[in-house]
Amino acid sequence: MRRWLILAAIALVFGSFSQATTHHVPSEYGTIQEGVDAAQYGDTVLVAGGTYGDVTHYPPPPDTTLCAVIMKSGVTLKGSGQGVTTLDCEDLGRGIHCQDVTDARIEGFTITNAFAEVYGAAIFMRDGSDPTITDCEITGCGDGGIIAIFSSAPMIHDCEITDNGAKQGGGIAFEDQASGTVWDCRITGNHAPLGGGLYVRAGSSPVIYSCIISNNYLDTVNGQGGGVTVISSTLNISDCEINDNLSTGAGGGFAAMEEAQVYVTLCSIQGNSTTGGYGPGGGVYVDDSHVNLDRCLITRNDVSDAFSDGGGIYANFARTLNITRCTIVANISDSDQTWSAGSGIGLWASDPTIEQTIIAFNTPNRALNCQEGEDPVSLPVLTCCDVYGNDGGDWVGCIADQAGTAGNFAADPLFCDMPNDDYGLHIDSPCLPGNHPNQENCGPIGALGYGDCDGATGVPVVTDGLITSLYAAPNPFRPATKIHFELAASGHATLRIFDVGGREIRLLEDKALSAGLHERVWDSRDNAGIQVPSGIYFYRLNMETTQQSGRLVLTR
Repeated sequence: MRRWLILAAIALVFGSFSQATTHHVPSEYGTIQEGVDAAQYGDTVLVAGGTYGDVTHYPPPPDTTLCAVIMKSGVTLKGSGQGVTTLDCEDLGRGIHCQDVTDARIEGFTITNAFAEVYGAAIFMRDGSDPTITDCEITGCGDGGIIAIFSSAPMIHDCEITDNGAKQGGGIAFEDQASGTVWDCRITGNHAPLGGGLYVRAGSSPVIYSCIISNNYLDTVNGQGGGVTVISSTLNISDCEINDNLSTGAGGGFAAMEEAQVYVTLCSIQGNSTTGGYGPGGGVYVDDSHVNLDRCLITRNDVSDAFSDGGGIYANFARTLNITRCTIVANISDSDQTWSAGSGIGLWASDPTIEQTIIAFNTPNRALNCQEGEDPVSLPVLTCCDVYGNDGGDWVGCIADQAGTAGNFAADPLFCDMPNDDYGLHIDSPCLPGNHPNQENCGPIGALGYGDCDGATGVPVVTDGLITSLYAAPNPFRPATKIHFELAASGHATLRIFDVGGREIRLLEDKALSAGLHERVWDSRDNAGIQVPSGIYFYRLNMETTQQSGRLVLTR
């Protein structure tokens, strides 16, 4: 009897898998919604190439916006690829609606012309929905590209999100305790009054990595965050390009406001600008928030108004501002006010910690401005920083007494090719380990390290360990994270993942590597290719006699 029950259970399990069905649109079902309605948990709705509409379906209450597709949990909705299968909403309503939808996939679509008075996005998620959205193009929508609210947590991968407009968050918006992960996406040419490309609000906490957020802009006066706006939320963003965005107010690249917590790692923040009557922070704007900038390249950002400050970074009553191993170069602040004159960094009532950072060649004003004589005062603390070649002065104003102390100095950082945006360092740079002009043991200074410039010979001098940095982002993560590390010299390196019991889970690297920056992706699989469960793991990098490690948190 017991044996019969076991066999019956096995048959039931395997039977459930065998019953998964593919529903074809339009050969079997005339509309996408008909195919989804017919699908059961685990089924796939396969949509052939062509253009589809059918914006006639009402979502569950309380929403009354017409939609093209109402998704179901456990269903894969798969088109034939971007530009091949198109969902054209013709400005009649929303594209795809997910309410309390789990374990679903949306893949291989172009979704365009979605619009409604309230949340008329191409893809809208609410009430804990967590679809995986991959290989989709979201373009030309009038009320947002992708919107996640009320604890939704989408996984958005390899998508093109372009030329959308919205009331807030033109490309992607996370609101009301939403979370999720966005990676390998292009968020470009979108516009809104706040957060032209990305908008994060009201207790949300997404993770963004390996994305391009560029050429987004604000379409109203006195907005904040041409590329990214974060309000009362947490954002982890790493290995991204936040470039060439435009704000009509503060924060050309990104703005963090109202007790936001933003962690920015290994990002380029370049070519962003502000306009309007008051637009501080061409690259970064921090207002009443906590911001950590780690190994970021902040260059060629611009504030043009006479009353604006901080071509690269501006902080206003910053709760925390930590700047570590950044390169803040060639930013512009055209202010003609004596109290508003920081082309690199501008501060108002903020006390940043700035370490191992280059602040150079900013114009036409000084490297860092604290608006001296105003109350309350700013008290920046600089350690192991190279402040050099800024038109309005280097170690002047509120940082004058820090020149030559705590490893600080003023010397040409010797970039490989600054006119062509190559901010790697020549082998003789004073910012490389062993080259410090005062023989201080500061380690690498600046975001990029040794640049292997044309004509340079030899290898950088190493005085303090072969591994100069090691970092994983995103962390916590799902389903993958990227481990970044920098080597001060060439040599044999191994990178391994271990579980909490110390057992090796995955060998990611085991070979000779050159000096400089490297990165490896862990896809949460073990050496046999099997997905490992949620939990805590450790990564360890060994190089000759040097070893560094860190902790990873995998969530499912």
